[in-house]
Amino acid sequence: RGCVRSSATARSRRRSAGTRSRASARRTHRRSWPRSAEVRARLESLAPRICSLLPSATEIVGALGRTDWLVGRSAECDFPADVDGLPVVTASRVDTSTLSSRDIDEAVREAVLSGRALYAVDEELIRELGPDLVITQDLCHVCAVSDDDVGKIRSLDAEVISLDPRTIADVE
Repeated sequence: RGCVRSSATARSRRRSAGTRSRASARRTHRRSWPRSAEVRARLESLAPRICSLLPSATEIVGALGRTDWLVGRSAECDFPADVDGLPVVTASRVDTSTLSSRDIDEAVREAVLSGRALYAVDEELIRELGPDLVITQDLCHVCAVSDDDVGKIRSLDAEVISLDPRTIADVE
């Protein structure tokens, strides 16, 4: 009958030879990671600066636990609650505060038919905030900023990600 080595035998041989298992080396490496304030500050400075023009994108960033990366938001972005203090970089061109639902619908229809954008984008504020990334969409001109405004944002020194799912597969 052949000799069968147990894992315990292999571990004892590594210990006597002065070597460690790969898992042990990984655990040691993780434990030795420097956690000084200087390192944390450096890592935080590498965090992206995100400006979200889309409520669902703001919620995704929040669900990932990264609302601290957000530097700006649209007027419609109101969740999670800690985004309330962020600068608002868009505004509706239809003042809905005094209009009935029917009047809002008529104002939106009129704006769309005449080719006017429903939202204003504060490009200067976005430029001041200095985002590395702007998240928007150009699928629906009633739901968020227009294609023209997205084009203006693309001229900034920031990457623009446009979330435009058109099929269920695009969402997955």
